[in-house]
Amino acid sequence: MVVNIAEFDLTCVGDINLDIITDAIKKYPSKDEQIIVDDIKLNIGGSSALCACASSTLGLRTSFIGKCGSDFYSLLLEKLRSYNVHANLSKSERTALTIAITFQDGSRSFITRRGANSELELSDINFELIELSRHLHIAGIWHITRIIPHIKRILRFAKEHDLTTSLDVGATIKEENWEILYDFLRYIDILFLNELELKFLTRKNLENGINELRDKVDILSIHLGRKGAITVNKGKIFKSKAFKIKVLNPTGAGDVFNAGFIYCFLNKKRLDYATKFAIANASVYITRNWQRFPTINETNRFLEQQK
Repeated sequence: MVVNIAEFDLTCVGDINLDIITDAIKKYPSKDEQIIVDDIKLNIGGSSALCACASSTLGLRTSFIGKCGSDFYSLLLEKLRSYNVHANLSKSERTALTIAITFQDGSRSFITRRGANSELELSDINFELIELSRHLHIAGIWHITRIIPHIKRILRFAKEHDLTTSLDVGATIKEENWEILYDFLRYIDILFLNELELKFLTRKNLENGINELRDKVDILSIHLGRKGAITVNKGKIFKSKAFKIKVLNPTGAGDVFNAGFIYCFLNKKRLDYATKFAIANASVYITRNWQRFPTINETNRFLEQQK
């Protein structure tokens, strides 16, 4: 495929899945117990791919670099293109799959086959595409295991070519080598974490974890779910509460939050506004019982309605 020489606002590098997502249930079934839900959906997934789709829907010119199996390659390629994402998608044998069990309180449980994500290699990374971009976002790093040793090199390349950068680990897996993130921080402008990931990384509670990282990364953005979000920058802390909404589709909410935050960051919005806008963007997304990413007008309208 010939790439048109044009600039992108954002290039996302990382994981792409086929997500198998249940309707929200009240509690997890016991062993050997079966429960019935109205629907189980097949959606595009993966932290990086979801952020790309959500960012493009907001109006950012977006590209995605990842790897997909031949079993669902056409389906996921079409999904990316349907959101106007330029796809630089390498091919392997088996697509990554995630089974997402969602709950009525907004929480989720995941079971994942890493598949092609774990086979993404440095040779699959299109550095020319990154160079054409304003911002690089890397996500889902615990699934792109062969890329982990090269993340610092990719981030450094981006900074050398005047890109801003962000990173979201994209999976809360306690057993991973969280300390390796400290090796990347000097090349990251925005680090996205949830509260549990902050604990895994710093081995401290929320307040002490923030103090640990506040001088190591320019912008620290922490997802707090129903408690909202916190952004830390140059000693200043911006807190924003969550909106009161009915949660129908929580899977991918963090990635849609990231897209909203990156959109504001690239458009030079204040960080307090960026935090509130990102929460609103995720809120619009999770109140829908199907996968449809918010447009800029929809998120702005939602914010107006909250006044």
